[in-house]
Amino acid sequence: MKVINRNHSHLLFATILLTLGLTACSSQDYQVQAKPEIISSLDRYSREYVLAPGDQLEIAVYRNTDISRIVTVRPDGFVSLPLLDDVKAADLTISQLDAIITQRLSGRLVDPEVTVIVVNPIEPMVYVYGDVGAVTALPLRQAKTLAQAIASVGGVTRDGAKASIALVRLDDDGYLRMHVMNGEAEGPVGTYLQFQNTPLKADDLIVVPENMRSQVGRFLQDFIVEPLSAVNLILTPYFQFELISDLNSI
Repeated sequence: MKVINRNHSHLLFATILLTLGLTACSSQDYQVQAKPEIISSLDRYSREYVLAPGDQLEIAVYRNTDISRIVTVRPDGFVSLPLLDDVKAADLTISQLDAIITQRLSGRLVDPEVTVIVVNPIEPMVYVYGDVGAVTALPLRQAKTLAQAIASVGGVTRDGAKASIALVRLDDDGYLRMHVMNGEAEGPVGTYLQFQNTPLKADDLIVVPENMRSQVGRFLQDFIVEPLSAVNLILTPYFQFELISDLNSI
Protein backbone atom coordinates (compact mmCIF):
# COMPACT_ATOMS: atom_id res chain seq x y z
CA MET A 1 0.00 0.00 0.00
CA LYS A 2 1.50 3.32 -1.03
CA VAL A 3 0.78 6.55 0.82
CA ILE A 4 2.38 9.90 1.33
CA ASN A 5 4.51 11.29 4.10
CA ARG A 6 2.38 13.57 6.23
CA ASN A 7 5.23 16.03 6.92
CA HIS A 8 6.26 17.96 3.79
CA SER A 9 8.07 20.87 5.44
CA HIS A 10 11.53 19.72 4.33
CA LEU A 11 10.38 19.20 0.76
CA LEU A 12 8.60 22.55 0.61
CA PHE A 13 11.66 24.42 1.90
CA ALA A 14 13.90 22.70 -0.62
CA THR A 15 11.38 23.50 -3.35
CA ILE A 16 11.57 27.21 -2.56
CA LEU A 17 15.36 27.06 -2.89
CA LEU A 18 15.14 25.20 -6.17
CA THR A 19 12.64 27.55 -7.78
CA LEU A 20 14.63 30.75 -7.25
CA GLY A 21 15.50 32.07 -10.70
CA LEU A 22 13.38 29.41 -12.38
CA THR A 23 12.39 31.50 -15.40
CA ALA A 24 16.04 31.78 -16.43
CA CYS A 25 16.54 28.00 -16.49
CA SER A 26 17.85 26.19 -19.54
CA SER A 27 17.39 22.53 -20.34
CA GLN A 28 19.58 21.64 -17.35
CA ASP A 29 17.87 20.14 -14.33
CA TYR A 30 18.70 21.25 -10.79
CA GLN A 31 19.20 19.06 -7.75
CA VAL A 32 19.67 19.24 -3.98
CA GLN A 33 20.95 16.40 -1.80
CA ALA A 34 18.19 15.35 0.58
CA LYS A 35 19.08 14.51 4.17
CA PRO A 36 19.34 10.77 4.96
CA GLU A 37 16.51 10.97 7.52
CA ILE A 38 14.18 12.47 4.90
CA ILE A 39 15.03 9.72 2.42
CA SER A 40 14.48 6.93 4.97
CA SER A 41 11.25 8.54 6.18
CA LEU A 42 9.77 8.94 2.70
CA ASP A 43 10.94 5.47 1.72
CA ARG A 44 9.21 4.03 4.77
CA TYR A 45 5.95 5.81 4.00
CA SER A 46 6.03 4.85 0.34
CA ARG A 47 6.52 1.13 0.94
CA GLU A 48 4.07 0.49 3.76
CA TYR A 49 1.29 2.46 5.39
CA VAL A 50 2.41 4.19 8.59
CA LEU A 51 -0.34 4.85 11.12
CA ALA A 52 -1.06 8.33 12.47
CA PRO A 53 -3.59 10.01 14.78
CA GLY A 54 -7.00 10.11 13.14
CA ASP A 55 -6.66 6.76 11.34
CA GLN A 56 -9.64 4.47 11.81
CA LEU A 57 -8.70 0.83 12.32
CA GLU A 58 -10.74 -2.32 12.21
CA ILE A 59 -9.04 -4.78 14.55
CA ALA A 60 -10.53 -8.23 14.06
CA VAL A 61 -9.64 -11.15 16.33
CA TYR A 62 -10.70 -14.43 14.75
CA ARG A 63 -13.51 -16.17 16.71
CA ASN A 64 -13.44 -13.43 19.35
CA THR A 65 -16.05 -10.88 18.33
CA ASP A 66 -16.16 -9.43 21.86
CA ILE A 67 -12.58 -8.25 21.47
CA SER A 68 -12.81 -7.12 17.84
CA ARG A 69 -13.30 -3.39 17.47
CA ILE A 70 -13.29 -0.41 15.08
CA VAL A 71 -11.12 2.17 16.83
CA THR A 72 -9.58 5.55 16.02
CA VAL A 73 -5.96 6.36 16.75
CA ARG A 74 -6.14 9.07 19.40
CA PRO A 75 -4.11 12.33 19.33
CA ASP A 76 -1.72 10.72 21.83
CA GLY A 77 -1.07 7.91 19.31
CA PHE A 78 -2.81 5.11 21.25
CA VAL A 79 -5.90 2.95 20.72
CA SER A 80 -7.92 1.22 23.41
CA LEU A 81 -8.81 -2.48 23.14
CA PRO A 82 -10.54 -4.95 25.48
CA LEU A 83 -8.11 -7.02 27.58
CA LEU A 84 -5.19 -4.82 26.52
CA ASP A 85 -6.22 -1.28 27.47
CA ASP A 86 -3.98 1.22 25.60
CA VAL A 87 -1.85 0.09 22.68
CA LYS A 88 0.60 2.39 20.87
CA ALA A 89 -0.36 2.63 17.19
CA ALA A 90 0.96 5.90 15.74
CA ASP A 91 4.22 5.71 13.76
CA LEU A 92 3.85 1.93 13.40
CA THR A 93 3.12 0.01 10.21
CA ILE A 94 0.06 -2.21 10.02
CA SER A 95 2.16 -5.35 10.30
CA GLN A 96 4.00 -3.99 13.36
CA LEU A 97 0.73 -3.17 15.16
CA ASP A 98 -0.66 -6.57 14.18
CA ALA A 99 2.38 -8.28 15.74
CA ILE A 100 2.17 -6.24 18.96
CA ILE A 101 -1.54 -6.94 19.48
CA THR A 102 -1.01 -10.64 18.70
CA GLN A 103 1.85 -10.86 21.19
CA ARG A 104 -0.06 -9.12 23.98
CA LEU A 105 -3.20 -11.18 23.38
CA SER A 106 -1.15 -14.38 23.52
CA GLY A 107 -1.01 -14.00 27.30
CA ARG A 108 -4.81 -14.06 27.46
CA LEU A 109 -5.89 -16.18 24.48
CA VAL A 110 -4.65 -19.36 22.81
CA ASP A 111 -3.07 -18.69 19.39
CA PRO A 112 -4.95 -15.45 18.65
CA GLU A 113 -5.33 -14.52 14.97
CA VAL A 114 -5.37 -10.77 14.54
CA THR A 115 -6.13 -8.72 11.42
CA VAL A 116 -5.64 -4.94 11.29
CA ILE A 117 -7.40 -3.01 8.51
CA VAL A 118 -7.18 0.75 7.88
CA VAL A 119 -10.73 1.97 7.28
CA ASN A 120 -9.88 5.52 6.11
CA PRO A 121 -6.38 5.49 4.55
CA ILE A 122 -4.96 8.82 3.38
CA GLU A 123 -4.53 8.77 -0.37
CA PRO A 124 -1.42 9.91 -2.27
CA MET A 125 -1.40 13.57 -3.28
CA VAL A 126 0.41 15.95 -5.65
CA TYR A 127 0.84 19.68 -5.05
CA VAL A 128 0.56 22.66 -7.43
CA TYR A 129 2.07 26.06 -6.58
CA GLY A 130 2.76 29.36 -8.30
CA ASP A 131 0.87 31.30 -10.97
CA VAL A 132 -2.10 28.98 -11.44
CA GLY A 133 -5.83 29.35 -11.03
CA ALA A 134 -5.81 27.77 -7.56
CA VAL A 135 -2.84 26.67 -5.46
CA THR A 136 -3.91 23.34 -4.01
CA ALA A 137 -3.22 19.67 -3.30
CA LEU A 138 -4.74 17.10 -5.66
CA PRO A 139 -5.36 13.38 -5.21
CA LEU A 140 -2.94 11.50 -7.45
CA ARG A 141 -5.80 9.44 -8.88
CA GLN A 142 -7.30 12.68 -10.28
CA ALA A 143 -4.00 14.05 -11.62
CA LYS A 144 -2.03 11.19 -13.12
CA THR A 145 -0.20 13.48 -15.57
CA LEU A 146 1.17 17.02 -15.44
CA ALA A 147 -1.48 18.16 -17.93
CA GLN A 148 -4.30 16.82 -15.73
CA ALA A 149 -2.85 18.53 -12.66
CA ILE A 150 -2.54 21.92 -14.40
CA ALA A 151 -6.07 21.63 -15.80
CA SER A 152 -7.48 20.66 -12.39
CA VAL A 153 -6.26 23.90 -10.80
CA GLY A 154 -7.69 26.16 -13.49
CA GLY A 155 -4.66 26.33 -15.76
CA VAL A 156 -1.74 28.75 -15.86
CA THR A 157 -2.53 32.44 -15.26
CA ARG A 158 -1.49 35.25 -17.63
CA ASP A 159 1.50 35.92 -15.38
CA GLY A 160 2.65 32.30 -15.38
CA ALA A 161 5.62 31.03 -17.40
CA LYS A 162 4.10 28.07 -19.20
CA ALA A 163 7.42 27.15 -20.83
CA SER A 164 9.26 27.00 -17.48
CA ILE A 165 6.95 24.83 -15.38
CA ALA A 166 9.01 22.69 -13.03
CA LEU A 167 8.37 19.27 -11.52
CA VAL A 168 10.10 18.79 -8.15
CA ARG A 169 10.57 15.17 -7.09
CA LEU A 170 12.67 13.18 -4.63
CA ASP A 171 14.36 10.57 -6.84
CA ASP A 172 15.44 7.11 -5.75
CA ASP A 173 19.11 8.13 -5.53
CA GLY A 174 18.38 10.58 -2.71
CA TYR A 175 18.38 13.82 -4.69
CA LEU A 176 15.52 16.28 -4.71
CA ARG A 177 15.44 17.31 -8.37
CA MET A 178 13.70 20.07 -10.25
CA HIS A 179 12.90 18.95 -13.80
CA VAL A 180 12.12 21.99 -15.96
CA MET A 181 9.47 21.51 -18.63
CA ASN A 182 11.24 23.92 -20.98
CA GLY A 183 9.22 23.39 -24.14
CA GLU A 184 11.24 20.61 -25.75
CA ALA A 185 8.28 19.99 -28.06
CA GLU A 186 7.67 22.72 -30.63
CA GLY A 187 4.73 25.12 -30.46
CA PRO A 188 1.97 25.56 -27.85
CA VAL A 189 0.32 22.26 -28.82
CA GLY A 190 3.65 20.48 -28.42
CA THR A 191 4.00 21.94 -24.93
CA TYR A 192 0.66 20.49 -23.86
CA LEU A 193 1.62 17.14 -25.37
CA GLN A 194 4.78 17.23 -23.29
CA PHE A 195 2.69 17.89 -20.18
CA GLN A 196 0.36 15.01 -21.02
CA ASN A 197 3.34 12.69 -21.49
CA THR A 198 4.73 13.52 -18.02
CA PRO A 199 3.35 11.07 -15.44
CA LEU A 200 3.18 12.13 -11.81
CA LYS A 201 4.09 10.32 -8.59
CA ALA A 202 2.93 10.74 -5.01
CA ASP A 203 4.32 13.89 -3.31
CA ASP A 204 5.31 15.54 -6.62
CA LEU A 205 5.48 19.35 -6.42
CA ILE A 206 4.51 21.28 -9.56
CA VAL A 207 5.75 24.87 -9.63
CA VAL A 208 4.56 27.45 -12.16
CA PRO A 209 6.89 30.49 -11.98
CA GLU A 210 6.17 34.08 -12.93
CA ASN A 211 6.93 34.89 -16.57
CA MET A 212 9.53 37.47 -17.58
CA ARG A 213 6.95 39.99 -18.84
CA SER A 214 5.20 39.96 -15.48
CA GLN A 215 8.51 40.28 -13.62
CA VAL A 216 9.49 43.32 -15.70
CA GLY A 217 6.07 44.88 -15.18
CA ARG A 218 6.26 44.33 -11.44
CA PHE A 219 9.79 45.78 -11.36
CA LEU A 220 8.64 48.92 -13.19
CA GLN A 221 5.66 49.29 -10.87
CA ASP A 222 7.65 48.75 -7.68
CA PHE A 223 10.83 50.65 -8.47
CA ILE A 224 9.83 53.31 -11.00
CA VAL A 225 6.10 54.10 -11.09
CA GLU A 226 5.46 54.05 -7.35
CA PRO A 227 8.66 55.95 -6.36
CA LEU A 228 7.93 58.60 -9.01
CA SER A 229 4.39 58.90 -7.72
CA ALA A 230 5.78 59.61 -4.25
CA VAL A 231 8.15 62.23 -5.70
CA ASN A 232 5.26 63.87 -7.56
CA LEU A 233 3.26 64.09 -4.35
CA ILE A 234 6.15 65.90 -2.71
CA LEU A 235 6.99 68.25 -5.57
CA THR A 236 3.47 69.15 -6.75
CA PRO A 237 2.72 71.60 -3.86
CA TYR A 238 6.11 73.27 -4.48
CA PHE A 239 5.42 73.77 -8.21
CA GLN A 240 1.93 75.04 -7.43
CA PHE A 241 3.41 77.57 -4.98
CA GLU A 242 5.94 78.73 -7.58
CA LEU A 243 3.22 79.09 -10.21
CA ILE A 244 1.10 81.24 -7.88
CA SER A 245 4.14 83.40 -7.06
CA ASP A 246 4.83 83.92 -10.74
CA LEU A 247 1.23 84.85 -11.41
CA ASN A 248 1.21 87.35 -8.54
CA SER A 249 4.33 89.02 -9.88
CA ILE A 250 2.71 89.69 -13.28
